[in-house]
Amino acid sequence: EDLDGSDAELAATLRERMVASVEAWRPPGATDWGCFLSGGTDSSSIVSILARQQPDTQVRTFSIGFAEEGYDELGFARTVAEACRTEAYSARVDSGQAVALVGKVVDAYDQPFGNSSAIPSMACAELAAEHGIRVLVAGDGGDEIFGGNERYAKDRVMEAFYRLPRPLRGLGRALGGLAGRSPLHLLQRMHNFTERASLPNPDRFYSDHGFGSEYYARLLQPELRARVERDASLAFMREVYALGSPASTLHRIMRLDLYMAIAQNDLVKVEGASHHDPLSLPGSGPGRFHRPPGHPLQGPGPQQAPPVQTGHGQSPAAGDTEQEEARLRLADCRVAASRRRLPADGARHPVRRA
Repeated sequence: EDLDGSDAELAATLRERMVASVEAWRPPGATDWGCFLSGGTDSSSIVSILARQQPDTQVRTFSIGFAEEGYDELGFARTVAEACRTEAYSARVDSGQAVALVGKVVDAYDQPFGNSSAIPSMACAELAAEHGIRVLVAGDGGDEIFGGNERYAKDRVMEAFYRLPRPLRGLGRALGGLAGRSPLHLLQRMHNFTERASLPNPDRFYSDHGFGSEYYARLLQPELRARVERDASLAFMREVYALGSPASTLHRIMRLDLYMAIAQNDLVKVEGASHHDPLSLPGSGPGRFHRPPGHPLQGPGPQQAPPVQTGHGQSPAAGDTEQEEARLRLADCRVAASRRRLPADGARHPVRRA
């Protein structure tokens, strides 16, 4: 809604920039690198670009599946690996191995972290390390960056309900409440829809993620509850949602997802997995996943940039309040957390873990 040009022109420009970015971040002259390959859009696109860049050199890919058939997606990864003619390595994790990895997950992250995909990420890092890999090229956040997540489409429907005249919305909630008394799952979902769709954003969009609110008394000890209010996380999301220049509802929740889902979740996930099984290039810190520009990333370099927040703690400048720190990071929709920056001298400096 804020770009000029036809869809075809914009798509062509975007593709050119994506290809150039991925190609530019190919580890130069190194042989001890490979790619995460889940078979999803992000990793498959990166593998395809790198394979086409140097057709005579096989890209090494690493994939993890699950012994439980309903959760195993190795078939997608194999399809991509065969199409791109990669040197593919894969392994499956069963329930016993997953349980055994839980202890390593707790050890790898220095904060409470509930992303279950940390387990296959750690297993994939271990698999790569066993084959002499020091760098894994990864792709995360395509859904959030390009608005492809189905949650956005769902919220658009809820937004239409929310904009109904108040009497009609009230009638819908009443009917939804009656439906919720039924034992039928479909009718219960109707109740859930009308309840959530009656909320403004960001409450509506993140209501499924408010475990601290729903299980506040059950999960948190009294000492922590005395310091953290029930809706503390939601209050923070409301503050971030209100930052920046005026934008549509979709752009606001996408911006919030850049900070919450990517910088505070996906990047933390791969960073923790890589620190547990150090993967690096000479000149970069251990455990660094090199990502193409356009994604939060870091590049090899001889110096360290000042620490930034990556979900592990803060390093604010003296005198800055938490609110002002958030505004500095988010007001113009950029994710400062974990994003590589180019200093004035033009050198590539890696972002250091805070």
